[in-house]
Amino acid sequence: MDSDSDISDNLSDQVDVSNKRYLLRTKVAEIFDVHPQTITNWIDRGLLSGMDIYGRTFVDIRSVERLQSEFSDVVDMEKKVEAYRSELERLEEKYEQACEDLRHTIELYDYALRYKDTVRVLFVKAYRALYRGDDEPTLGIVNSFLSGESPKDIAARQGVSVGKVCNAIKRGVKRLAYIREYKAMADKNRWLKNENKMLKKQNKILEFKLLKKGRLDTFTQEDAEAILSVRIESLNLSNHVHNVLARMNINTLGALVELERDEVLSMHSLGLKSVSELDALLNSKGLYWGMRSGDSSDII
Repeated sequence: MDSDSDISDNLSDQVDVSNKRYLLRTKVAEIFDVHPQTITNWIDRGLLSGMDIYGRTFVDIRSVERLQSEFSDVVDMEKKVEAYRSELERLEEKYEQACEDLRHTIELYDYALRYKDTVRVLFVKAYRALYRGDDEPTLGIVNSFLSGESPKDIAARQGVSVGKVCNAIKRGVKRLAYIREYKAMADKNRWLKNENKMLKKQNKILEFKLLKKGRLDTFTQEDAEAILSVRIESLNLSNHVHNVLARMNINTLGALVELERDEVLSMHSLGLKSVSELDALLNSKGLYWGMRSGDSSDII
């Protein structure tokens, strides 16, 4: 049998046979947007009515119209099913995410409840540390809330409204926000510590001057410079201190007193006991830590 392409071009796409109109198979395939072989399969299955004319397959137009109507319904249904399937997938993802969020929430609450007593104790301590005054009712409400009691139960027990209980809880928790001010206070405290250190140093100088005031007429600048030039090795110090200062190339009293006491304390192998030994030495000589060149007059 010849194929469709081998037939003469003068045969129309449509033919009338026994008062029935027929349409060429390829045209029917275009209508349904399928392969021509699919049309043949539908004819074999009885979905369409067709016949061969001169080796070309034609399809009854009425069966095409009938199937086209049914086919449209099927396509619409398939679209609805696909949309429904997509919606189910979206809902499934949303459900899985909700389950995951719930699992994390449960774990968080479980963790918090396990340590609620610790949280409650810390809150009470922080609350009392940050508040100057008598606000035990608020403290009691927040303490009960942190112990697991609901605002409604707290309100019923204390004979107040739930709103009042909630406000007390908010007020109590908000008070902990004052802890932020502690950072500024700590920064200021560090500045005051350095300021206090400088003032203590100046006060020490004044004390030395007052102690030496009675011998200003006999103690000269040359005497002061002589003290600063004294060799460390000639002083009555422990062997450990001698060895540490020698390793640091500190050979005279003048070189020693130019250091701050904190610098000396940070020296390797030189502990508080050794620094106290040096403190006693400087006091006996009328010297102080942090002296600079030209300060020898402070000794007088």
